Amino acid sequence: MNQTTTVRFDVDDAGVAVLTLDGAERLNAFSGETARQLGAAYRRCDADDAVRAVVLTGAGRAFCAGADMSAAADSFGAAADGFSASPVQPPAWRVRKLVIAAINGPAIGIGLTLALQCDVRLAARDAKLAVPQVRRGMVGDCAVHYTL
Repeated sequence: MNQTTTVRFDVDDAGVAVLTLDGAERLNAFSGETARQLGAAYRRCDADDAVRAVVLTGAGRAFCAGADMSAAADSFGAAADGFSASPVQPPAWRVRKLVIAAINGPAIGIGLTLALQCDVRLAARDAKLAVPQVRRGMVGDCAVHYTL
């Protein structure tokens, strides 16, 4: 069983790239590896002239339920080449194509941040959006306060 949320990359004949956070058994929990794969997928979409638009979604019943807090999860500290408020480099707003978040379920913490970094957000009726850190008097992670 896959313990890390990966990013599935598909492009259809119309030039729409669909990036799927693929860790449904863990509600697409976000880890450092997820950040690296999503950043690589964004760079690939940006560089490929055949890609005209990008859709970011989650597998299963969640968009992204937040950070992977399991003991085996890698931390998503600063990258070796310097600090960034976003663990995904580049963030969606730097991609020169339209990036759409298809929020198919819970988007919590970093999951909501990923959606907010997109140009357009479409949410299912049962989607739940939250920044739980604010309940504890903390600033939300990864520049959510900026994108909100």
